[in-house]
Amino acid sequence: VVRRELGFMSPVRESPPESRYVRARWLLPTDAPVRTTFLVFAATGDQDFEARTRLWVPLVKEGYSAVLFEYPFYGTRARIGQRGVWLRTVSDQVLLHFATAVEALSLLAWLQGQGCSRLGVSGFSQGGAAAATLATLWQKPLAIALFGTGISPAPIFTSGEISTKVDFAKLGPSSEKLLYDVIEAGNLSRYPLPVLVPDAVMVGATRDAYVSTSDVRALHSHWKGSQLRWRPGGHASLWLAHRDALREAVRDAASYAGDDRSDGIKAASAS
Repeated sequence: VVRRELGFMSPVRESPPESRYVRARWLLPTDAPVRTTFLVFAATGDQDFEARTRLWVPLVKEGYSAVLFEYPFYGTRARIGQRGVWLRTVSDQVLLHFATAVEALSLLAWLQGQGCSRLGVSGFSQGGAAAATLATLWQKPLAIALFGTGISPAPIFTSGEISTKVDFAKLGPSSEKLLYDVIEAGNLSRYPLPVLVPDAVMVGATRDAYVSTSDVRALHSHWKGSQLRWRPGGHASLWLAHRDALREAVRDAASYAGDDRSDGIKAASAS
């Protein structure tokens, strides 16, 4: 597997200076044509590329390529004064999602310009939500593989496990409802459908305490024709114990989206 480090300046002027430089890692098969190139987003708390690399290396060896994207305010893009991945304000959370969408659209356009005609998006948890949002905004054919992802991020921040990390007292009166209303802007039912909805593959966990099964079903129902697969266990075990199922979802999503020949892109020509 060949690793290529990518970087560019964010077009989002609202981002703080320390978050403006966008980093990504491109994993390519050695001396083999690429079949489909996936833009892969991180879960909450995933600050580097290693966890995603472990999932994707077997797929890359089969001929897929993966561009692992680093979020604003994560890793090398952390805001000054920020503790780990815990964002300081609601506005930072909103800016993270806005900047991610704009930067990822730029990256997809660049990949297309590099000759990657077969593109896809994928991610787990928050990464799945980012991938799904991007698929609705791109409005061109994409292979879509989502893991542990529901129709809206709002319940996660107001009633799910992550809500225990929110300081509602500092947000003021009616803070829970206000936060819900702000984050609900990311509800995928508000966005246009992706071009290849019937080719999207989703994998959910039956006992997920972070993303409810009802929210996963709601996204599947809204994206009529998409495929939903269930694995036993919780949110973390979906990622840790069912990687073969996640990889199979990637293969199937690419196959359904017309992954029957290569782009002709090779690691040597992309380095």
